[in-house]
Amino acid sequence: KQDVAAPGFLDGTDENGTGNTVANSAGRALASETIAPIVVNPGDVLTNRNFGEVGASSISGMVFLDLDDDATRDGNENAGFAGAVIRLTGTNDRAQNIDCTITTTNTGLYSFPNAADADPLCQTLRPGTYALNETPPVGMTHTGVYIGSAGGSAGLSSGANTAVTGAAIFDITNIVITPATTAANYNFGEKGDGLSGSVYVDSNNE
Repeated sequence: KQDVAAPGFLDGTDENGTGNTVANSAGRALASETIAPIVVNPGDVLTNRNFGEVGASSISGMVFLDLDDDATRDGNENAGFAGAVIRLTGTNDRAQNIDCTITTTNTGLYSFPNAADADPLCQTLRPGTYALNETPPVGMTHTGVYIGSAGGSAGLSSGANTAVTGAAIFDITNIVITPATTAANYNFGEKGDGLSGSVYVDSNNE
C-alpha cells in the first residue's frame, strides 16, 4: 500500500493494522511511502492500514523600528530592519535537535521554515518546543521582544501576544508548536542610533 503526502502536510506515523505501528515511519523525507508487507489470506478483511500525516507549521515575525520603546508593534510602526539574524533552536516530535538561522529581509521580516536552507531539518517545521534569538543589526538599540500568537516566555513574562521590554532580552523560549500551527508576530524591537544637529549661517565666524 502506497501513499503520497498532500501539500501542506509532513510525514507522520503509519499503522499496519490496529496497534501495529510501523517503526521509524514518521519524519521520512520521501515523495511517497509504502506499508509492507501486507499478507492477505483467503477470506481476510484487513483494516487500519493507515498513513499518518502531520499538518505543517510556521513561525514568523519582524524586527521593527520601535518608536516608543514598548516592544509592541503599533499601527504607525511599519518600518523594519534588514540584516538581523534570527536563530531557531529546539527539539521536534522526532526528538531531533533543530538549529536554524535566517536573516531578515529588507522590510525586517523573517519566517521559519526556510525551504532554501541547506539543512533538511530547517526546510520544514514539525511539532515541538522551540526558542528564538535575535542578533540585531550593527548600530541598533534593542527595546525588547513580543511573544507571538502561540505563546512562549521571555524574561519573567510568558503568554501569547505579550510584550516584554528590556535592552538585554533577545530570547523567546518555550514556544510550543502543535500540528498545523501558524505562529505569528514573534517580533523584536529596535531603535536606530545616530547624530542630530543643524546647518546654519555663522555670521560672526564663531
